[in-house]
Amino acid sequence: MSRKSLFASSQFLRLRHKETGEEFEVDLSKARYDRISKGFLNKIKFSSNKVVKHITLTQRRESYSPRFLNHFFNCMRKRYGSLIYIWTAEIQEKRLMRYGDKVLHWHIIMAFEYETEFTKEDILKIQSYWKHGNADIRHVKSLSVGYLMKYVGKALGLDSAMRRIGSSRIEAFYRQSLSALCKAVQFFGSVSELFDYYWYRGRAFLYEDNVYKRGRCYIYYPRKLWEVVFNSNSNGGLI
Repeated sequence: MSRKSLFASSQFLRLRHKETGEEFEVDLSKARYDRISKGFLNKIKFSSNKVVKHITLTQRRESYSPRFLNHFFNCMRKRYGSLIYIWTAEIQEKRLMRYGDKVLHWHIIMAFEYETEFTKEDILKIQSYWKHGNADIRHVKSLSVGYLMKYVGKALGLDSAMRRIGSSRIEAFYRQSLSALCKAVQFFGSVSELFDYYWYRGRAFLYEDNVYKRGRCYIYYPRKLWEVVFNSNSNGGLI
């Protein structure tokens, strides 16, 4: 029996495969960001948003407020319509080491509608939407979970009181593996739409009492091959 440790953390789950007996550990904090990253990628795959840009917004002064992004995103939506995006915050390391200032970069991966073209005018317009410093726009040729987690990992080093990651609306059913999502799409293709149900961890259900949200009636309940054998949040006991 092999054991694969993914992350070292004081808050983790140890999972065991029911058939092979393989075990590995999942860092609970990183697992959340991994699900958001998967949801972002899956939503792009199932949408018409195929043009992807990496936008880096740099602040001039030391301050923190995700609200700084609101004006920027509102301007982007007015100009380009439907957008799918994910953002993370990162402290400018060189400036921190040189001056001790905790000034932020905001990394935004943004997907635009298919065949959206970017001219010099577009670049200048996007730069004008950011009122707090510089804006750099680059094309992303190959997008993956690894690419996203590289920037999410930097955000994990920020103060826990700071919001480290955000995104446009990503429906719950997108936040699973692509293979699991494809199985769900095949299942619902002959039944109804994915959007018609409530989703939780890859499972779809309806409420028996939809007014008071009581009594879950599961419609789609895929087989789970992994079981939790240790949870660091459960006083170190087996569950």
